[in-house]
Amino acid sequence: MKTLGKIVFAFLVLLDRSWILRATEHTIRPGESPQSVLDRAIAGDRIVFLPGIHMHGVGRYRSMLYVDKPIEIELREGAILKLAPNTCNIETDGEITTDQDAGKKLDDLEIGGLFDRSRPAIDGPESYGNTIYTIIIDNEGKDGNPDTFAWGDGRIFDTPYKSIPISTEWQELSHGVKIRFANRV
Repeated sequence: MKTLGKIVFAFLVLLDRSWILRATEHTIRPGESPQSVLDRAIAGDRIVFLPGIHMHGVGRYRSMLYVDKPIEIELREGAILKLAPNTCNIETDGEITTDQDAGKKLDDLEIGGLFDRSRPAIDGPESYGNTIYTIIIDNEGKDGNPDTFAWGDGRIFDTPYKSIPISTEWQELSHGVKIRFANRV
């Protein structure tokens, strides 16, 4: 019986201290820095953006809010996150993202050249003013022939240029952008 009493007492002590383990809710008013609030929060806490326009520039890793811990984030009704004007500029260096569902992976693709910052002739609504290049392997080479690719620079997945043989040299696309594959197949 004494053991049961000790277990019950220990359980009650733990229950009494459970308030320590509860997550803290941090509210952010328009004009306050969400990053400084997040940096003070600990894993499991909750951050709530209160109603109003929260306009911020980019900070760490070119993000408006860099989240590096498990945390809950809520936008209350009427809260709007907005990127500050003139925060992002089109750059001349490119960035590669790959479609993980592609039939043949572009695992040896490099991007180079200097983008001239001009707009494509055709712009799709999904690009938000960015120039997006779509590159698809459209034919796998056989009997020593290289693979070929299709590409386009406007609407996503629109590839008006087709069956371009892959070489291991730099191949110019448009607007100063070049690509190179390490292998022909």
